[in-house]
Amino acid sequence: MNRIRQIFWLVGGDILIGFIRQLKGGVVGLCYKFKDRPEKTQRCYITCTGKTDGIGAQVQAVFSTILFAQEFSMTYAHTPFGEIWSDHSSREWDDFFNLGKDELSVNDIDVESLTVVHISHPLLIKFRDNTLYVVEHCHSFVDSGNNARLYSTVSDKFVKKYQSSPKDKYESYYENGKLNIAIHVRRGDVSREGVHGERYTENSYYKMLLGNIQHLLDDLKIDSSIHLYSQGSIEDFSELEELPIHYHLDECVFTTFNNLVASDVIVTSKSTYSYSAALLSEAVIIYEPFWHKPLADWLPVSWDGDNKMITLDETELKGRLQT
Repeated sequence: MNRIRQIFWLVGGDILIGFIRQLKGGVVGLCYKFKDRPEKTQRCYITCTGKTDGIGAQVQAVFSTILFAQEFSMTYAHTPFGEIWSDHSSREWDDFFNLGKDELSVNDIDVESLTVVHISHPLLIKFRDNTLYVVEHCHSFVDSGNNARLYSTVSDKFVKKYQSSPKDKYESYYENGKLNIAIHVRRGDVSREGVHGERYTENSYYKMLLGNIQHLLDDLKIDSSIHLYSQGSIEDFSELEELPIHYHLDECVFTTFNNLVASDVIVTSKSTYSYSAALLSEAVIIYEPFWHKPLADWLPVSWDGDNKMITLDETELKGRLQT
């Protein structure tokens, strides 16, 4: 025990914990890499259910399970959303995303003739015939190695589902003739000193990032419209007052999500809400790293909060903005 304390004192607890997480992720990735793929199975299904958190996390759970089913030759069976941490009903969210469109419904399966197996981790799936595997999500698969990039193989399917219900009733803030930039800032249940402090991103990050983007747009002579989506009051973003930002605070979550998807540039936060919107969008994605990994064509940002330094491939971003 004393030796462990010495290591923490010498190396720093955060660094060591980060190393352990990377090591764990690498081991899980290798396990998936060498996991036997079924050659052919009969009536081998997978569904995801049981989550009670926010809509972004639950959408992401479905996305990850659909991708897992594709990669391991299983049949995805859709279970509608259950309990959601939201002011809106699960039925409203089902109708908004349409994730069950063109999928087998779990209610249409003769479950009585199947073995139903509740799995705590997708690595435990044995791919047996006549079996329905029930998971909460398949994040461990998608977030290991470069598997998140496989989302590009199913993104068209996700977009088709999302677009299958009309979104005309949601107000659009898109301005024709301008480059529309949407920034999602995680607030509400997230604060600097709160229980989800690791998900908090300070305003100075957005000030520097948007300032850099604005300089690029000025060089390219591109007119833009910047929209910030968050919670709270404008006073909470006083550090950004010099920037020409349209604020959308505590607005309809459906309207917010749809405007994120429709924008030309999305600046994501450490949130599955904006991450899910990015997966459904054709926008240039400026990605703030967190536990869900980026797709191959997303542009990651690194932020040194102590020294107020930001790192972004501005050459690549400039080329994307020009097109």
